Amino acid sequence: IPDCSNREWSVFSNPSPTDIRQGVLGNCWFLSALAVLAERPELLKKVMVTKNYNKEGVYVVRLCKAGVWKTVLVDDLLPCNEKGQLIYSSAIGKQLWVPLVEKALAKLHCCYESLQAGRSIEGLATLTGYPCESLALQPPSHDEPIEEDLVWVKLLSSMEAGFLMGASCGGGNMEINEREYHDIGLRPRHAYSVLDVTDATTQSGSTVRLVKLRNPWGHFSWKGDWSDESMLWQQNQALANRLHSNRGNHGNDGTFWISLGDMIRYFDSVDICKICNRNWVEVRLNGKFPTSAVEPVRGFVLTVYQRSELEFSLFQQLARTQEGSNRSPVDICICVFRTSVHNGKYSIGRLVACSKRKVKKHQSCTCFLEDGDYLVINLAFNHWLSGYAGAGGMMECNFFNTFSKSLFDSSPRYVLSLHSSHAVAFSECSNIDGVIADAVIKLAMDKGEETQIRNEVASYQLTKGWGGLIVVIENRHELSCLQVRCDTQCNNVVSSRGNFKTADSIPPLHRSVIILLSQVDSFSGF
Repeated sequence: IPDCSNREWSVFSNPSPTDIRQGVLGNCWFLSALAVLAERPELLKKVMVTKNYNKEGVYVVRLCKAGVWKTVLVDDLLPCNEKGQLIYSSAIGKQLWVPLVEKALAKLHCCYESLQAGRSIEGLATLTGYPCESLALQPPSHDEPIEEDLVWVKLLSSMEAGFLMGASCGGGNMEINEREYHDIGLRPRHAYSVLDVTDATTQSGSTVRLVKLRNPWGHFSWKGDWSDESMLWQQNQALANRLHSNRGNHGNDGTFWISLGDMIRYFDSVDICKICNRNWVEVRLNGKFPTSAVEPVRGFVLTVYQRSELEFSLFQQLARTQEGSNRSPVDICICVFRTSVHNGKYSIGRLVACSKRKVKKHQSCTCFLEDGDYLVINLAFNHWLSGYAGAGGMMECNFFNTFSKSLFDSSPRYVLSLHSSHAVAFSECSNIDGVIADAVIKLAMDKGEETQIRNEVASYQLTKGWGGLIVVIENRHELSCLQVRCDTQCNNVVSSRGNFKTADSIPPLHRSVIILLSQVDSFSGF
């Protein structure tokens, strides 16, 4: 690092990703996102509202916390050690933009300590307010290998679209060998910036898929194939010249190239921030999830005037740390239905788009919609006062002894954001008939597996990758009622009916939700 002792302090001085230096906090999830943002100065300067050094020491920062834009006022009183050096993040060249944005985020979340641990997707959403999604690099089960070609197409198209990306190393449900990761130059449970994606042709004429990453630490980088010290660069000098990455070129700033195959081996996911065209429409609305089937449900009526691309993002209002949170994440799902109005009430029509149902802080849904009226319903169930299946699959009546009592303190609140390529009308609506049952039934019938149990009886089951189990039974008989008994053996789930053994009578020509189980812990199976 050059000697900057005689340089004056400034907010910006030709900012770049390599300026960032991580301090004692484990907040690489945020700094990796900030490094990606630094590749786009016009986006970075939207975050740092005060762009020049202020002698009064007061600065304005703009961040999007859990889907809500916040303007944060901070001073330049920054924590230092006994030598006067910043102990948290900093930027070389006596620039203030890095520690000031970090301080603003700490202020939003009450303290610096709350910034420990996270994922790049949260950092990208916080810094930009744009819709984000996570691209899995690990299969949900050993029976379903990741399709490398599809991953690569997604990475290429995202890079060409100008989207921002961050990668999570050794996270999720991956089995981690700490020594193996250290020896290969990677840090497990760590976030990296994705700087470039390219198809490269080697000297022999073969094609290699390469991804350029950066460790926000500014040092400690990949030691495998295509690393700075790899002999592959000497063997492919033309490629080395094209990518400006011959040996030693990035050895001091944590930047390196890695093949897609190695990335899939060691990384859990890539988080993608979809930077929208500035002409896109942005709407943000507040809502809350009901705590039972009888509580009124509010939806959102959407009117599309011409064929449009839409991005829905659903954010739960949670504290960053479990200790400071009054709630655990619930299983969230975004559903978009066609709708029509009868006697002043909206009805749920055909399902046209939806997200997966998962226990996570944030969920997104992308779709193209023709002109017309739509109903957006946000679903969540694992916070209902219901029975819990523990590790042995038996229902535990005293749910409060197993999970935080605060899980049920009040209705979970959320923010739903919408980005649209064309003008739309989007507003809250409460006059909806049979919303939860109809929404769940249509979701199960559209996305679930249909089984013909016997003549005039069909079941629809939705489970794999959907955060629990939904079972819908359809009685197609014109005259006879159908008696149905259900007994499920699961773990790590709650039942919307408070029991895992149910008995129902379904009238002729009716459908019914027999059981709805919701995952509680996203990192455990069910």
